[in-house]
Amino acid sequence: MFGTFLGIGMLLAQRPSHSDRQLRRHGLEGWATIEGVHRLMRTDHCTEITELDLELVVPGSETYRGSIVFDVEPVIRPRITVGGILSIRVDPHNRDRIVVCL
Repeated sequence: MFGTFLGIGMLLAQRPSHSDRQLRRHGLEGWATIEGVHRLMRTDHCTEITELDLELVVPGSETYRGSIVFDVEPVIRPRITVGGILSIRVDPHNRDRIVVCL
């Protein structure tokens, strides 16, 4: 019984927040071109906290620049390079709130 509850707790802990799930479903689709990659620190679970400088494009609005701090897993590390393009979702009411869709 303990193992079952522990497993369920671990699954829920890695689940995105409700607001992030809503943004993924209802946010405006766009893309971001990576203009800079700044590795900040390694974590104890083989990922790297990385700051990405981005040029953000949402069809129907002006291109703008921003940056995010992102936990980069080893599997996606080859995609996180200067000049790379990422799919994003942007909050239509707050363009500073974005979610990277990998």
